[in-house]
Amino acid sequence: MRALGVEWVLHADADEYALPASPSTSRISSMFERHGIAANRLRLVSLTNGPFEHLNMYNEVDIALDTFPYANTTTTCETLLMGVPVVTLAGKTHGSRVGVTLLHQVGQIGRASCRERV
Repeated sequence: MRALGVEWVLHADADEYALPASPSTSRISSMFERHGIAANRLRLVSLTNGPFEHLNMYNEVDIALDTFPYANTTTTCETLLMGVPVVTLAGKTHGSRVGVTLLHQVGQIGRASCRERV
């Protein structure tokens, strides 16, 4: 997970993840630091005040990573709607192939991977 010069934006669905630091943000930061990503390169954001603000957050995103092993559906659709490319990993189950299906339907299947890379 080495990506120099990249800021990782993580969207949380509860205010407990919003900065200032909490036990939850410390745990998340520690997980990323174990993979060489310093805490100052993370930005944890909480819920927005409405749909416009929510979609506007995508203007700060260059590329989105789909969740695995269960692919995200709504977020992937919103991400594509806002013109942000999505990288997904195709698994063997329905839930892990939703991202591939969505990318295929919008002509972006080239951004899918069928194997894990370590």
